[in-house]
Amino acid sequence: MYVITFTPIREHYGIPFVPNSRYRISELNCAIHGTKVSQHTLGQAVDVKVKVVSNYEIAIWISKNLQFDQLILENYTSGIPDSACVHYSYVKKDNRMNLLTIEARKHASDSSNNGSL
Repeated sequence: MYVITFTPIREHYGIPFVPNSRYRISELNCAIHGTKVSQHTLGQAVDVKVKVVSNYEIAIWISKNLQFDQLILENYTSGIPDSACVHYSYVKKDNRMNLLTIEARKHASDSSNNGSL
């Protein structure tokens, strides 16, 4: 998962980074109000935030250059580059290429999905 995700992003932007969130045990996921079906609990998701690059730009780049199961731009505010975070998930087989945006702690199932960011 991490080689598939981090290596291309690091190579493209030339910037090392550490994901905000990776694998989560169920108890932690519950404590932070993650969804019950969070791919973080399966080791299939990471939250990406690169300090000097707009999270919107990262989400757009990933959507055009990488395979993914879900790509979610979470809590982005236009004009504030470091707002939001980018949730990226990948499964070994049959990635859905599902693009979502969510706002203010709503779960992905509550958000609109128009197939673009």
